[in-house]
Amino acid sequence: MHKERGGQCRAFLKILCLCSALGSSCMSDGFLLACAKRYSNGKTASTGVGTSAFFRSPSACGGVARTSRLRVVVDSVRGQQNNSRTPATKNTKRFDQVVASGRSDSNVNNPYRQAGRWKGARGQLCSAKEAEDYAEAIENQLVALTDSLRSLLSKNNTEMLLQQQHILFPTVRECNEALAAFGDAGDLLRALRLFGKMRKLKHLKEDLKQRIGQNSITLPEPSLVTYSTLMSRAVNLSKPRVALRLWNLMCPTIAPDVKAANILMNCFAKMADVKRAKQLLREMKTGSGVMINHRLTPNLITINTLLNACQRAGDLDAALEVQMELEELGIFPDARTYTTLIATVAREASQHAGKNDPSLAFVLLDEMTEKGIRPNGMTYSALIGACSRCRRSDLALQGLRMMMRQKAQEQDLLKKQQSKLAGRRIILSKNNYTLPNEVGAWTAAIDACGKADRIETATKLFYAMPNFGCEPNTITCGSLTDSLLRAGRTAETLEVLRYMKRKDIAPSEVMYTSLMTRANRLVQMENNYTDWAVRSMMSMDDDKDVGGHVNETSGTKAIEVYTELMLSLIATKSTKQQRPTKSGGKGHPRAPDQASSDQWENRDTRKENNSAILVKVFLVFQQMKASGAVPDIACYNAILKACARAGEFDHAMRIMNEILSHDDLEPNDNSWRELLKAASYLRRSDLAVQVWRQGLTYQAHTPMGKSKGQSKTNATSGHAKGRSISDNNNNGWVPSIASFAEFLSAFLRESELTTDPQKRMELLISVVQYYCKILLYNTNIMNAEEGDNDSDGMHLIDRTRLLNSRHTLLLILRAAVALRDMYGATTRQGQKMETLSTSIIQLETFNNKITPQQRLSQSSIQALDKARSWLEPPRQQKRRAQYQTRRT
Repeated sequence: MHKERGGQCRAFLKILCLCSALGSSCMSDGFLLACAKRYSNGKTASTGVGTSAFFRSPSACGGVARTSRLRVVVDSVRGQQNNSRTPATKNTKRFDQVVASGRSDSNVNNPYRQAGRWKGARGQLCSAKEAEDYAEAIENQLVALTDSLRSLLSKNNTEMLLQQQHILFPTVRECNEALAAFGDAGDLLRALRLFGKMRKLKHLKEDLKQRIGQNSITLPEPSLVTYSTLMSRAVNLSKPRVALRLWNLMCPTIAPDVKAANILMNCFAKMADVKRAKQLLREMKTGSGVMINHRLTPNLITINTLLNACQRAGDLDAALEVQMELEELGIFPDARTYTTLIATVAREASQHAGKNDPSLAFVLLDEMTEKGIRPNGMTYSALIGACSRCRRSDLALQGLRMMMRQKAQEQDLLKKQQSKLAGRRIILSKNNYTLPNEVGAWTAAIDACGKADRIETATKLFYAMPNFGCEPNTITCGSLTDSLLRAGRTAETLEVLRYMKRKDIAPSEVMYTSLMTRANRLVQMENNYTDWAVRSMMSMDDDKDVGGHVNETSGTKAIEVYTELMLSLIATKSTKQQRPTKSGGKGHPRAPDQASSDQWENRDTRKENNSAILVKVFLVFQQMKASGAVPDIACYNAILKACARAGEFDHAMRIMNEILSHDDLEPNDNSWRELLKAASYLRRSDLAVQVWRQGLTYQAHTPMGKSKGQSKTNATSGHAKGRSISDNNNNGWVPSIASFAEFLSAFLRESELTTDPQKRMELLISVVQYYCKILLYNTNIMNAEEGDNDSDGMHLIDRTRLLNSRHTLLLILRAAVALRDMYGATTRQGQKMETLSTSIIQLETFNNKITPQQRLSQSSIQALDKARSWLEPPRQQKRRAQYQTRRT
């Protein structure tokens, strides 16, 4: 009922906006009813887009430039009031060309993706979601107006049609922007549907002209930019045949330009169709042919794209012929031209070079440098790749040394230039300068050494990369792990995987598949042989299909591989809140949660990503159990960690119960900590207390003469039999400082969520009480073993480590400062909390400088500032208060 009323209200508001834009005298009842029906029942009603952003009239515009639809529509979608922006009217033609080519240009107002971001009109940054909302609004507007006009045509009311001639449809440029937004988002099907609706407007235009004799309504029919935009997105999404069909639709009515021809050439390059690519080049030069019927001047992009087709087909002879065409056309080559030529060498046997002869690659590199063209990292990567295909690791290393010599020369030249500009000597380390795409050359060299069975050299190159200012990426790590797995060095492969986890490098799907395959084979080896030491030295015949003979000499077990796989899945960037560190004021490094929310994914998106990671981890776990491997406590802890990241407390409890049901497994501190983290993620202090007490009452070792189940039962009912918690923890869980911090974090997170002041105060008081209990028990003022059964295990916390843990103390400080604000500065309780806060910040751990790695949250920074202000003299406190008042 409420949804229906909301839809009717929105429809009524849209009609009012429509009347205000076009004038009530120009609006007929039939048209208003059609719009009301469309907006109340259709999809547009749910978007909340204001009609005033859709309809414009010349009188309403008043001769002023049209309001930018990008920001107006997006702001209307998000319910904002921002109609004061006007579009930039410069470089319109240039803008359309950039949209069509799908490339970004810093000199053009490009609303499309640039390095993961989007630019709106006049250069305002907007997210990809905003761009999709804008495209959806344009689509809805086009559909609504088209349906309304069709309904009027069906009624054959000429007078009513004449009154609607001032309706403004979305322009062709706006529709092209919507097509580009859909294509960049990967939704090519939706872009094609919008394109189909634009094509149908041609028939609507003809019907209007027949009915009213003249038509002043401008309809967004497809243009050259429209077709180029769709073709470029189809090629980027690996749909070249879709782009070819679009070209066939365009050619009978629209004459293509050079940019459109280059997109078609790119289609042939993706399909490795050298014959049709060369035919397109001939037709561009002659102006007569099937694809193009007028002359077009090929440019460097045309030639480079044709060379790319030759490279994909491995046709070196055709690539060298294209190079001769380049000289005939008078076009000077660039680095990409020679990089593509070098990458074509040694792929297939040709007239100019053999299949295993990389000498032509070095000849092309010398020719490139003689012409004054600077090789980059991709050039050397292509050179080393040609040597790798020929199994010449020595020449591959020679190419790497050539790149390092060029890098050293350019670095020395840069030093001299900077010293002249600055007027003094500037010392640059070897990590200050890198070639463009230098990591590709290192990766190719590592791959070449791995294929030549020079595993030690490949490993040394991998770990030497950071010393030369080049960090490995996912492809580099995947190349090394592939070589290590072929050689049977599983332990070294796991070291590379741990290195990737430390460097936040996400493993690829191919790497996961290889590791899973290796782990399955290790399980088979463990199940077929009993003596692991003898078995690891034996040659396994079933590993020869991987590439040569393989001897497993590392002694690594399959369970270790599975555990590292799950941990690497959890450690990927999608499970973390990756945000840059910025200044948080007063010298504090800024925490991740301080970055603006419109630039980064929200909490719901991170939760969805973490849930997806949890599914992958469970799939690895199920595959491990299906292969016959027996999971250990480290493997279970990895699953608990994934559950904690996803906030799945119920799943985590089931995993913990499974651990407790095993006779050979005992939960450790990491196990209980991940359970506490799951409760903290849900902001449930009651669940955290439940886990805390369950861990304290659990006995790790079974007494002699009793079964494990009996021991657990007795441990659980220890309070009922009059035993203290300390008795149960003689051989049980001793919480670490990190586990205690997660326990306190559950109280603080719940206090931030609750709206009840009394409950919030109780949660904060609990945090302070736990801290006081630790201080009292560790100073022998109170003793849990003397009958105080209400210690909650605080006597097990190490006081010295707690006072040295800045993170844990900050949690307690936040609670104390919040309580002081709630009690008031003049009350006795407030003065106690103020004294506690000042005593915490005077500890030695807060005297050390906070490093960027120890980033503080905004609430921690505010608590620190307040507590430090309480240490200031009264006069300075008064000045600070006056300053804050004036600032407010």
